[in-house]
Amino acid sequence: MGEFICPHCGKLQPTPPPASFRRVLILLVGFGMLLLSATCLRLLYILIYSAPSLINRVALVFQIWEAVYVIYLLVAFFLIGFLRLPGCEFTAANHVVRGNHTHRCVDSVLNSVLDEMQDRKGLCTDLLKTESANKWILGAILLFGFLAVLGSGLITHEMSSISIGVFALVYYAYDKTIHHWSIGRRDLTGSGDYIRIIVGYICKGKQPGKGVA
Repeated sequence: MGEFICPHCGKLQPTPPPASFRRVLILLVGFGMLLLSATCLRLLYILIYSAPSLINRVALVFQIWEAVYVIYLLVAFFLIGFLRLPGCEFTAANHVVRGNHTHRCVDSVLNSVLDEMQDRKGLCTDLLKTESANKWILGAILLFGFLAVLGSGLITHEMSSISIGVFALVYYAYDKTIHHWSIGRRDLTGSGDYIRIIVGYICKGKQPGKGVA
């Protein structure tokens, strides 16, 4: 378990900064989040000027939260991509704004396998076989597919808002569960970690990461 210099702050961090291949994927996802943020703000504008009612007021509060969270993710991905920040999207903003260290977690370790393989082998087809590349590519495909549905006019503004809200809630729940449980674990390998963390939590009845870091 080594340490790597962060190109942004020059300090040692527990995982490497993104290599060029992952950096492209991150910026691609960041562009998708930019489009999703624009959709959130458009729906928020529509909701603000809709007929006032209790349901609309509740929906407005939820719409504001999901817009803020999606923009937060957008900023995080762009910070990682443009500044070559190590770590995951959940540490990017605090690392830049507050100078906080990044950490080892299921996401950063998974990504480090891809980055270190590119450092050793260069750009090659083996990169596409890593779990990290699969995660980023599948995530980008799903994100742009989701954006295509939202922009197609096939669903109402209300359903679009609910769909984005579900997306934001699932992402937030992931941060507070699987990602949080994985912080500081020494047994992370970048392969099969997600399943191991979930199974370990369910079967052993304890929060992974506690007593393992």
